[in-house]
Amino acid sequence: MLPYGKSQSGTIVATASTPQDIQISSMNPPTFFRMRNITQWGASASKDVEFWWQRSMAQNTAKGYNQSAGNAITSISLASDGFSFYNTQSPPTFALNTSITAVTRGSADGVTVITVTNDGVLGPKVFAGDYVRLINILGMEQVSGMVVQVVAINSTTSITVCLDSSGFGANGTTGSFQKVIPNRMYPRFARITGISQANPCVVDLVQDSNFTVGEEVSFRIPPNEGTFATMQGLNQVKGVVTAVKASTASACAQVTVNVDTSGLPAFTLPTSAQWVTGVGSQPVSTLVPAGSGVIPNQNPPGMNIVDAFDNRNIWVAHLGGTLFANSSTNDIWEWEAVNSDEYQNQ
Repeated sequence: MLPYGKSQSGTIVATASTPQDIQISSMNPPTFFRMRNITQWGASASKDVEFWWQRSMAQNTAKGYNQSAGNAITSISLASDGFSFYNTQSPPTFALNTSITAVTRGSADGVTVITVTNDGVLGPKVFAGDYVRLINILGMEQVSGMVVQVVAINSTTSITVCLDSSGFGANGTTGSFQKVIPNRMYPRFARITGISQANPCVVDLVQDSNFTVGEEVSFRIPPNEGTFATMQGLNQVKGVVTAVKASTASACAQVTVNVDTSGLPAFTLPTSAQWVTGVGSQPVSTLVPAGSGVIPNQNPPGMNIVDAFDNRNIWVAHLGGTLFANSSTNDIWEWEAVNSDEYQNQ
């Protein structure tokens, strides 16, 4: 039998109490994973200096060593927020967090603050850059089911998400969220929460998109129904992306599309009451990829090829934030992943 063992290694720069992902090749999971804090090794400081995981251990756990200020070594065992390994094509399912007590509307083109227990007890702790699905948000039912990007962590009881909620009639009260890891197949649609009446129009999204300048996109807008009226004339209209803006802690993600919406009625989302009865909810307002176009102002002219259909899923080693809780920002950690030819768990 031909050997299939492999190893990978490298270094990462730590940010205190902040998780990191490392791309690994087809190790799901590796036989052994280890990382060492080479900045603090042997220093006169109380720091965690090594963590490791091997295949017989449960996912999301870790074992390691702490180095005291006097260089004495003590063992560490993490029952959660340690190492986990997965393919983004089939990510793990995370526990539901049912502790939302308020969803506070933000300003136009802004973000939304959610009051929720975020200590990893009721559900997995989330960090800036993570994605969460909002579930049964009372008083703001129209956001239920949305997968939104976390853009800031304010405390253990408050997170900020990429959601322009300024047009909603009321704040949300109770609800739940579930951490999710989106599939990375491309192309993908993007959920719309706002469209400006302008030429060109600016489109508000609930997470950073993979749209690229020069890419052709098309709008999907639900029909007017009863008292619900929106920018329905934009449905099926095709345009070209001319600018892409990532989300920040105070502003939602946006793309600019070369379509004149200045003469159209205002874009709106259904009210909570309308959403519950199904009015204005189908189809969900989205922006979808529609083809490759010429990149604007490029000399010599060229087609946009970075938006091509692609399987961008990767194998990931996820390092939980607790692994860096007793590490200084900018510490260098050396890591090693090994997949053995043979693994005997006896």
